[in-house]
Amino acid sequence: MAECGQKFSVPGGRRSAGPGVARRENFRQKIVQRFDAGYLVGANDHSAGRNSAVARLLAFLSFLRNLDCIRANAAVEWDRAHLQAIKGDSASDAAHRLPCQIWIDRHYPWDLAARQNVLDPTIVTEIRGLFADVWVHPKVINAADSIAEKSCLRAALIEACASVIRGSQPLARQAGVLKRGTGLDYGTILLTTSDLPNPGAGIDAAAVSAAYALWKVRSVAAFHRAIQSVREDGASVNGQDRSGDVVSILERYIHAAAVQPSLFSGSNLSRLEESLWLAKV
Repeated sequence: MAECGQKFSVPGGRRSAGPGVARRENFRQKIVQRFDAGYLVGANDHSAGRNSAVARLLAFLSFLRNLDCIRANAAVEWDRAHLQAIKGDSASDAAHRLPCQIWIDRHYPWDLAARQNVLDPTIVTEIRGLFADVWVHPKVINAADSIAEKSCLRAALIEACASVIRGSQPLARQAGVLKRGTGLDYGTILLTTSDLPNPGAGIDAAAVSAAYALWKVRSVAAFHRAIQSVREDGASVNGQDRSGDVVSILERYIHAAAVQPSLFSGSNLSRLEESLWLAKV
């Protein structure tokens, strides 16, 4: 047997390492490291997903506005979530990407899309999917979302949606081609502006970008209000005080706002529009 040294024992149990050590280490290992390991990725991914969903929704609304599916002064209102892809469980909640359901002139946005025969039917599925999209996260993330929503995150979405509807203008296109074939149809022109009754229809990139910038400012303001609310009133999950975790998550949301969604990179916005057109018969 290996020699492991001579043992000498004294009676008694384990004692504290010193004043404040337990408190410091509890904070470092059970709060800071637990958050970094368990919540950091989730909070960042959830925030990025929310911003991406908002950007895509604004693009769809611009498209629908320029197709005359939506009035320029349409009323935009919010409601509780009406769709949900999956449910959470005893340990987790299914947190919606978008902070609320919106109504446009008291219609679901996807119902407005369904009225236009030039639209690919997938736009209806896409818009419904944005409102149904949830990610299963620890309950504390959904708690942070709920406090942010009550701190006017919903209003931030409404203002951005109303902005893109008001601001979207008909497009002055450099070329008349709207959709080209892919795969076996590569190189074939499938749709041109001459095939449409309103050739200026499409996604107004400038209006979408301006509306998203408004969302960014308003959402960050909502997160700051939510942090102040938690510091004043606290936040609990399952009867336990989780104020520190909720504030940390909200701060992550603020930092994530600086990252632009990939929709605004390169030609992604143009590709999204092209995917929505139906090829001419």
